[in-house]
Amino acid sequence: MNPDRPTIEFEAYKAVVDAAKAEILSKMPKPEPVQWRLVFLVLPVLLTSILGVLVFKLQSSINSKLSLTQDYYRKRLEVYGELYKNLVSLRERAQRALDEPTASAGLEDTVESFNRNYSANTIFLTRNLMTASDNMWSTSVRAIAEPTISPETLKAIKDGADAVEKQMRLDLVAED
Repeated sequence: MNPDRPTIEFEAYKAVVDAAKAEILSKMPKPEPVQWRLVFLVLPVLLTSILGVLVFKLQSSINSKLSLTQDYYRKRLEVYGELYKNLVSLRERAQRALDEPTASAGLEDTVESFNRNYSANTIFLTRNLMTASDNMWSTSVRAIAEPTISPETLKAIKDGADAVEKQMRLDLVAED
């Protein structure tokens, strides 16, 4: 027997074991580097935070625009209400001025009140309503210059008031 034979067999077994060990290790998953694990932990947190900030800013912008729009339309409704009160008063005083002198009917004060209210709030009026109100005011001013109102002038005032009222109704139901 050869004294080197156990060494050769040992080396052969060692080579087989090393090959099996290498094969097993190559098939085992390799651990990810620490930097990648850290990126996968931090990245979702950062992206979620950034998205949260963007949504917050967008929502704040929308809320402030909505609030301003609500305030605008609330004020517009108040202005239209006052304008309508002036129209009712103007119609009544014009009707009264048909039978009595224009000065004693109080038409001048009502026309002045209508003009003051309309002029001070033009920012809340549509162009069509401003045009109708201008026409109404012009007709009313001509009427108070007369000593008494004629039936034709009364009709012109009522038609002007109707046009203003109709336009207000259209403005209030129109979708902007």
